Amino acid sequence: MKEKDFIKLYKNNRGLKNLEEAKEKIETFWTTLFTVLEEEEKVTFKGWGIFRKKEMNSRKVILPKNKKTIYTTPKTVIKFRAGKELKESMVIENE
Repeated sequence: MKEKDFIKLYKNNRGLKNLEEAKEKIETFWTTLFTVLEEEEKVTFKGWGIFRKKEMNSRKVILPKNKKTIYTTPKTVIKFRAGKELKESMVIENE
C-alpha cells in the first residue's frame, strides 16, 4: 500500500472531511514521535510495539567497480519491534 492509499483509508475510517486533514494528523504523529526520540532512547506503545533509537557504527564497504575499500559514516537509525498484541492480530488475520 502506498502512502496516498493509506491516507485515504485513514480519512474514511476516521470520518475526516478531506485528505489534507488526514495527512496532517498522520504527519503530526510522526513529527511528535521523532521529536520524542531525539530526547529519549525509546517510545513504547503498549501491545503495539517499541520504536527504539539505535546508533550504527561505521562499517567497511568494498566498492565492486574498483575494489576500493571505504568506511561508512556512523549514523542513528530508528528500529521498530512489534508488540505481542500486534503480532497476534497479524497471525489471526493471515489464517
